[in-house]
Amino acid sequence: MVGSDTGGEQGAGESVAPLVDPLRPIGLPPIVSPPLGGNPWARATEPIPGISYSTPMPPPPPIVSPAGGSPSASGFSPPVIAPPSAVGQTHSVTNPVPFPAQPHGARPPEPTVVVKRRWTRSAMAVTGVLALTTAAGAYAAYDRSERVTERDTKIAALEAELGLADADNARLEAEITDAVLAAEQTAADAEVAILDVQTQVAAVTGERDVVTAQLTAYQGLFPLARATLDIADATGGYALAIAPRVDACVGYLDVATACGPDSFPSDLTIVFDPATGLRASSSWFTDLPLVDAGGRLTGSGPVVDVKVNQCNFTDVPTNIEVIIDRAGFAPMEGGVLKVTALTGAFVVSAPETIGFCEASSRIADFTGALT
Repeated sequence: MVGSDTGGEQGAGESVAPLVDPLRPIGLPPIVSPPLGGNPWARATEPIPGISYSTPMPPPPPIVSPAGGSPSASGFSPPVIAPPSAVGQTHSVTNPVPFPAQPHGARPPEPTVVVKRRWTRSAMAVTGVLALTTAAGAYAAYDRSERVTERDTKIAALEAELGLADADNARLEAEITDAVLAAEQTAADAEVAILDVQTQVAAVTGERDVVTAQLTAYQGLFPLARATLDIADATGGYALAIAPRVDACVGYLDVATACGPDSFPSDLTIVFDPATGLRASSSWFTDLPLVDAGGRLTGSGPVVDVKVNQCNFTDVPTNIEVIIDRAGFAPMEGGVLKVTALTGAFVVSAPETIGFCEASSRIADFTGALT
């Protein structure tokens, strides 16, 4: 914005540069200060680019004035100001040229003095405000840019943390799922184990009931009697394991030899005769009837000749007693009980030989298994 203040006068012969509006957009022609006293709003001598006119603008007439600016002076030619030939041409004061005298009474125009234009305070204030506004706007834009950048950085950091948190959450969910599946599998395995144990308990319970029933039945067989063994099949051969009673070996010079395992039968056979009942035999003795003797079966008789005792190298009649006090049973098809094991003892004895040998006796326990 250009003001109209005159800060001083222009001396003769000095060239005055036009004032250019610093706020005018770049690329447009500068604004040239009009002559002093002229109309600042009149059309310029040259057309303005970008504006169409119907008729060309004629140049304004020269303005003359007498020297000193006095209208009463005559015969003096005032200086003439030529119009600019183009936009941006500077004005200058020319030397006086002869000019005819003005008619009497006519007032010559005042001389035109081209002065240097200055910025007004209002223009400087507006320019300062604009500059401050521009600077403030730039700073605000820069501040917004910095805040946007900082916000984007924070958002990126938060997104990264959120991604890590999501990854941790997914990992924890996977671990929880695995733990739940493992617990469910453990519970399923435990249920299977419980069912298996229950099945085993049921089986054992069933076996226990069977054994209890058998035990009840076996207990009814004791004490052993002919009738008992008639019910239980005791027939068969039994292999015997001999256990001599060393403290019960008397009447022998060599106790270790006379009372060893070989000094007793190692086999036993029991048969059932419908007429006489159970009978026992062995390689040591012949048929011996077994009879009830208060809870056990017993039978006695002479041993064969090869097993008799001797006194001074002479055979002495020798007797053997068979005692069966316990029997083991097993159920067979059809509900028949079968004797599978026997326990008992052998007692081998010989009378005294007067004047030569005293009476002798030896005892051995045995266990027989059905063969």
